[in-house]
Amino acid sequence: MKRLTGVLGLIAVLSSCMQTEHAGVETKKQSYFDLASYMRQQVAAMQKTHPEVLKSVTENGIPESKTKQIVNWKRELAIFAGSDINKPAWRSSYREVKKEGEVSYLSTDPKLRTRQLSISSDSKGRVTHIRIVNHTSNYLYTSNEVLDFFPDSLYQVEKKQQVMLLGETSYLVTGKINTSSQ
Repeated sequence: MKRLTGVLGLIAVLSSCMQTEHAGVETKKQSYFDLASYMRQQVAAMQKTHPEVLKSVTENGIPESKTKQIVNWKRELAIFAGSDINKPAWRSSYREVKKEGEVSYLSTDPKLRTRQLSISSDSKGRVTHIRIVNHTSNYLYTSNEVLDFFPDSLYQVEKKQQVMLLGETSYLVTGKINTSSQ
């Protein structure tokens, strides 16, 4: 019985140490705008309200539109969250440029996929627009993306890719969020 009590005590101590360590990780200061957390908040809000979306997809100039309810907002907005620039290895890889109502992070390393992250805010500090510019290139493939996110109203992904032997393809995906349908 003493042995069991000792083991349980040890587990409790180790557990509290791990929680304290984990709590320290969560409170760690981000170097740049915390896009991943911001997008998690947006996903949670959309999952809760289930707004209708007029989704338009244009591939190589051929458009198609449909009004629908997005079932999985995490997947729908994953491309935005995937452009987060807060990786420890990138701590000094972006230059911050501030002007009234906007902060931009510009890549100083041409090898990084996310070249620009710009956040516009209103006078109360609420995000009004996020723009992301991504670029990927290797000897087989080149891709350029411009992502725009306007909270509670619109998101857009414009992508052009050039694949060796397959040629160029362009996509434009726009989701107009209807908040009055809630």
